[in-house]
Formats: sequence, C-alpha cells, structure tokens
Amino acid sequence: MRSKRTVRRGRTWAELRAAAVAPLCVLGVASCHATQATTTDEAAAPQEVTPPTVRVGAVEVEPPTPVVAEDPQILLHEAVVGSVPVGPDFFADTAPPALVVEDTPARLAPEQVWVPGYWWWSRPLARYIWVTGAWRNPPPDQVWSPGSWVVGDPGRYVWSPGVWAPRDFVRDAAVADSAPPVLRVEAFGARPDPSFAWTPGYYAHREGAYVWVPGSWSRPPLPGLGWVEPRYVGFGKRFFFQPGRWDFAPALRGTAYAPDVKVHAGAHLTPTPVPAAVVGAHARFVSALARSVGQGLAPRVVQARDSGARRP
Repeated sequence: MRSKRTVRRGRTWAELRAAAVAPLCVLGVASCHATQATTTDEAAAPQEVTPPTVRVGAVEVEPPTPVVAEDPQILLHEAVVGSVPVGPDFFADTAPPALVVEDTPARLAPEQVWVPGYWWWSRPLARYIWVTGAWRNPPPDQVWSPGSWVVGDPGRYVWSPGVWAPRDFVRDAAVADSAPPVLRVEAFGARPDPSFAWTPGYYAHREGAYVWVPGSWSRPPLPGLGWVEPRYVGFGKRFFFQPGRWDFAPALRGTAYAPDVKVHAGAHLTPTPVPAAVVGAHARFVSALARSVGQGLAPRVVQARDSGARRP
C-alpha cells in the first residue's frame, strides 16, 4: 500500500487543514465505535472531484469540494457542517468589519430558522471573507449560539465558535484552559433495540478537571436522527466544549449558501445555495477530523500515483 502512494508536500487544502488540526484536541469517537455509532456528520462526498485523501486511523476521507476558489480552506456555515478545527496559531490581524446585509431567501419549511452569516479570516488573502448564513432545521431542543471574534493576545483576534446547545447552556462555563485527554476505548453490549444508537463516552470538564462520562445506548427523540458527538474545539490557547446532540443528516439540515469573497461590510448580498452533496462532504470532513484528533491521531494526506487527482 505504501508503494502506491506518496505524501504530498505542496500546501493543499487538506494539508493546511491537517497542519492546523495537529495541535488541537477536538473530541470525537473512539475507534471501537466507528462501525456502530450513528453519526449524522457522515455523508457521501461528491463524485465529480478526486482530491487527495486524509487517513483517519484506518479510514481514508476525501477533503470537501472547495466553495471558495481563492481560499479552499474556507468551509460552509458551521451551524450546518460543524465548527472548523483550528490551531492556536490561527488568528486574525484586525477586528472584523461591520456585518453584511443578507437578503434572506424564501424559507422552504415553516420549522426552519435563519442562521446569519459571519466573517472568517482568510490566511491566503490576509483579510476577512463572508461566510453566508443558512436556513436550518434546528436540532430538537437546541438553540444556536453564534460564534464571534474575540481579542486574544494584543493585536490578535481568535474565533470563539458557534454551538448548538440547550437553552440553559452557559458559554463561559464550557471553556477549559487545558486540552482534554485522549478518548478511552469503550466496550459495550448488544443494542437493546434496533431504534437505539450508541452515544460514546466523553470527557466533561468540571471544576477545573476532566471527568470521564461513560457512553450509553440511547433512543433518538425522533426517527431518523443521528448522534453528533460532543467535542472540544480549540480557540486561541483554550478549548471550547460543544455538547453532543441528536441532529438531522447534513443533507436534511436545511439549505447552506456559498461564502462570498467580494461582498463588503454593510453591502447587500443575495445568497447562492450549494448542492446538498457539497454540504455533506464538508460535514463529513469536519466529523472525520474531530474523530481523528479525539483519538490522539493526526490525519495524513496521501496521494495515489495513478489516480489522476488534482489539487482542489
């Protein structure tokens, strides 16, 4: 297998993302859960693109289809695909501009909620890029708390990610100063009923210390929902806890819209929807990175010699 692949040395989207993830601790699923846990961030990647792959444990995952040609590292809205893993060296040089005025598209279902867009810092362009909002089918009993740029070290701004959480969730109480331990490998018995799904264990941060919370078999509140594992997402030198939740598959979460590299602060923007397959690919990649780092592994980018793959 090794003779058929070479590790790419160029700064592709996936390599930049893998390099950013290496120093993080993002809580994902332990390896023994991989075949049995129900995780709604998993979705098939688009077939028209053949990019390099990221090896997560023993699983290879394709990076998502780029949605910003000028900076392929930019993902779709985190309320739809999950929070982008970033390292402690990721920061913006300036405060974010005033918000963009999004001309909200028509709602496709009465239960959907509009999640406004936000500015994201592009390293290649050395400026902020607008990540357009989305119509979202909210997860049951969850409320969206938007992310924001906060002052880190003097002259630097770091991203405090958005999160889906219960109404009584307190953001300040969900921040840890140290990285969580590597996830434990759990053994679990037979599924009690076909409608149940395994919700893996995780480390909770309580009173300045990490405490292991064992996994369990649970029944989704609604048929068709899957479990999105809790995780710790780095921002600056700290770690923000995102609780687990039951959620829809990415293709059923609503409508995501393409980021815009040309729009300016205060300008009006007419959102452009992206295909559901692209949304699924982005969500799958974020989930794979979370799982990999939660196991204490760093993704490797490999390239088949004869695949004809091209850089995204």
